[in-house]
Amino acid sequence: MPEYGWSLLSIFMSCHDLRQSEVSNLHGLIGYNEQASFQETARLIAQIDQHKVIRQEHKELLKLMIHGSTFGKGEVTMGNIYTGNLVEYILQNIEYFDATDKEIAYIACDIDTANVAADLTDYTKSSMNVYNEMQNISNGEISAQTFFGKQQIQYFFELQKFHSKLGAQAFAQQKAKNAPKIKQLSNVIQQLDSSLTNDEIIDIYLTHAGSQL
Repeated sequence: MPEYGWSLLSIFMSCHDLRQSEVSNLHGLIGYNEQASFQETARLIAQIDQHKVIRQEHKELLKLMIHGSTFGKGEVTMGNIYTGNLVEYILQNIEYFDATDKEIAYIACDIDTANVAADLTDYTKSSMNVYNEMQNISNGEISAQTFFGKQQIQYFFELQKFHSKLGAQAFAQQKAKNAPKIKQLSNVIQQLDSSLTNDEIIDIYLTHAGSQL
């Protein structure tokens, strides 16, 4: 990987989640958080990079990395359906990135969903963070049973995939080891009584996850 690739990955990991729980009236495939995070990143670069070390083509690649980390659930958006990271769908309509830059963008998005390869404690924390973020921007209460049950199965086994060679080498083996634990945990949640409250579901989720350590 070229040196600029490592540098851009460092910026990506620091900045792709700069803005969270964004609500916008804008419509499109790119997530609100991802749009706001890149705008904030570009603003910071303009202030800090006085000697123009980060060239325009690097900024375009960074934009692809951050926008491309938008995660689709297979739902219809603006007449389109996409699953997993948006980056591969963006690249279908853009020709000016070479193979190296595409791989860097894929690595960035693999890092963004690498929680599937984390130990169960860290994975559980990350899933709680996503749930809480979605609650913050939702117009109604999100079912914890659905989120940590059916939707977690969908995310882990259907939607999340590693698209870069380096990402697969780094994370795929540990994801495979986590798979039976996540399946068991999600099945437990799905089988709970539907009359339980969200807080009760979350307590059971965290307790059961802790028992698998």
